[in-house]
Amino acid sequence: MNEILIPTGPAELVDQITMAQHKAQAATDPVCHRVLMQRLNLMQRVAARVLPQDQPFGQLRAAIVSARHDLIQLESDLRICEARADFDIAFVALARAYLEAMDTLEHHKRALDDHAGPGLEPDISPAADH
Repeated sequence: MNEILIPTGPAELVDQITMAQHKAQAATDPVCHRVLMQRLNLMQRVAARVLPQDQPFGQLRAAIVSARHDLIQLESDLRICEARADFDIAFVALARAYLEAMDTLEHHKRALDDHAGPGLEPDISPAADH
């Protein structure tokens, strides 16, 4: 199979790396884990070559990683509620927290893309339109 190459912004690359790390850690199938690690290593090599390495970038990257981890945990909690058909006030609070966490993630991603400056195109997503 041929590789598919697509342009992406710096914040999206950081977020994709974070999600790949999470998936690789959670993978129980050795073949799946190996494939995920190959993809993760490729993205990390690209990131090391093209992304800024200054302190503000590191802080923005850490904010994106933290926000993504919050989203992963909130999604897991929401799925537990859904599996129990438990849609009470706790579910509503989790759903609101999830939406707030998404907004926080998008805020940090825009800030990182702005920091990266010209030459690295930011992610074009529906969330970036508002």
